[in-house]
Amino acid sequence: MRHIVELLACELAQHIEVVLYRPNTAGELERGAGNPRLTLVQFEASKSRMLRGLAHYNPIRQYREVSRVRSLRPDLIHVFNGDGYLLPALASRMIPAVPMMVTLHDPIPHPGDLIGSATTALA
Repeated sequence: MRHIVELLACELAQHIEVVLYRPNTAGELERGAGNPRLTLVQFEASKSRMLRGLAHYNPIRQYREVSRVRSLRPDLIHVFNGDGYLLPALASRMIPAVPMMVTLHDPIPHPGDLIGSATTALA
């Protein structure tokens, strides 16, 4: 998924300034390195899928992350794969003047994806 997001960010950075905000587990930029209009901002994420899932629902951590995004003063927030997570909901409340678009990678959870199944059931 990180390759899809990075390709989109690189294309957009040809026309506008882009801040790519993603987990540190995604690594450094591969295609966009050296582009002055593309900035990578990373947040700490566990390598454990279960711990990452729990972090997505920690309201204190998500409030801090949204505050960090707000401090960047974005013109647009693009959330990739944000369905069912707290961050997009908080961002829409805390930064209401900034438009947000969400891209879903998989709208239907994979078999055995307990967190995805639970958030789909809640939606």
